[in-house]
Amino acid sequence: MQEENKEVFLLDEPIFKTYWEDQSKSSASSVSAVFDLGNEMLMMTNNVHLTISVKNEKIDLFTKKLNFDFKKRSVTSKNEVELKNSFLKLESKGFELNQDKNGQSELTLTEVYFMQDNDTGNNLYGKADLIIYKSSSDIFTMIGSAQIKDESSVINAEEIEFNFKTKNIVSSKKSKITKS
Repeated sequence: MQEENKEVFLLDEPIFKTYWEDQSKSSASSVSAVFDLGNEMLMMTNNVHLTISVKNEKIDLFTKKLNFDFKKRSVTSKNEVELKNSFLKLESKGFELNQDKNGQSELTLTEVYFMQDNDTGNNLYGKADLIIYKSSSDIFTMIGSAQIKDESSVINAEEIEFNFKTKNIVSSKKSKITKS
């Protein structure tokens, strides 16, 4: 017996796009997907590529599996994630992206490592248990075992607010700087 509103669709090579005020905000593609109409869920698998457009900047996320929950307005993955934009490369053990009704989004990444190339050749490396990025700013907050390292020093802190465009630390809590 089939329950009402329990339609499930299997999709090959799907492309999914979201729009806000007639402008494309994000897109996702994969090899396959399952669209659960009754639960308002889309589960994309195999070579998933999610592109998020934020303030004229594109963020590309690559992972094995991605879950869209249309009721909660969220996208999640518990798989390894690679994130790239024009300012940094980042690897994570998973993420959650939530969007409010005004189109603002918050990206939370877990067990994160990142690298940032500088024009001067002085590369920055960082890691944290959690990174939170709000689409309305150029700052992400690194929480838990936060560390930023360059060729001359290392900062370890409980929390670091880092501007990834200017490559500056905005603030830190319970921090210790060591010269290397």
